[in-house]
Amino acid sequence: MEILPGVRQFKLPLPDRHLGYIFVYLLERSDGYLLIDTGWDTAASQEALTAQLAAAGVDYRDITLVMCTHFHPDHYGSAGMVKERARAKLVMHRLDPPKGMRRPHATMEAFVESMQEWLLSHGFPEEHIRQIGPPRWMQRGHLQTVETDIVAEDGDTLELKGGPVRLLWTPGHTPGHLCLYDPRRRLLFSGDHVLPKITPSIAVHGEESGNPLGDFLASLRKVQGLDVELICPGHEYTFGGLARRVDELVAHHEERCEEILKAIRIGHTTSYAIASRIHWNVGSWEQMSYWLHRAALGETLAHLEHLVQTGRVARRRDDGRWSFTLPA
Repeated sequence: MEILPGVRQFKLPLPDRHLGYIFVYLLERSDGYLLIDTGWDTAASQEALTAQLAAAGVDYRDITLVMCTHFHPDHYGSAGMVKERARAKLVMHRLDPPKGMRRPHATMEAFVESMQEWLLSHGFPEEHIRQIGPPRWMQRGHLQTVETDIVAEDGDTLELKGGPVRLLWTPGHTPGHLCLYDPRRRLLFSGDHVLPKITPSIAVHGEESGNPLGDFLASLRKVQGLDVELICPGHEYTFGGLARRVDELVAHHEERCEEILKAIRIGHTTSYAIASRIHWNVGSWEQMSYWLHRAALGETLAHLEHLVQTGRVARRRDDGRWSFTLPA
């Protein structure tokens, strides 16, 4: 679909039935095209991309730049295939892929063991932990990293036909998430940073450091004042009203923080117990799979980390187990 002259949106299928598809974008340059994101590394996704490029009269060899907004399999998965077929250079922020993915666990067993120890340290029931396997993308084969040719920093520009566009570092969903801002056409290619209805997942995974929720909230405020008419996200649909949507996302996370504080006040101290008291939009805690419990734990921990760093919650570790309380 052509959004504006020189800007096309392609719809690629995902194995995740909840999301269903991802949007990738093709933007015209003076020497070819920029492709924003590449879809999952599956035959169905790659065939859809090939067909939609051909329908637009574009060959892979016409693509000179590939920008992946972030290192998740639906956005980055086919980057290697596109680079192989095209004459493109890959643009990503220096923090994606994360160091842990550049030096992955030697075996699937080592990954699962590390994840199980981490879950146990946050109160996850041991009998449930043993029923959780690795992520779906790891079951298909480890997500392969490919060389980043252009390491992007906040504020860098890329040249398109008609003028430059600006890369914006918007960490939170991943440490190196990037958006692309086209001030001339008042477009924001937002990846998973700002979506029209879905709240992007902001989570802590494993023994990570940092404050991803704090980063995300700051990144939202960073883009809120941009002169944007149309937001082109990775999922759902294109939309307007950037400032209003940012306010909604900020309010959602403050409400989630209040839910967590309420759970702590009534005596829940482990991340798992706190997560079980939160309202999730995928159903009740009892209805959720153990894998969804693990995902909910990661999101709860991101909020707890933010609350710790802003002085609203205290944290301690005893005998390898983490607990959270209100400050004395």
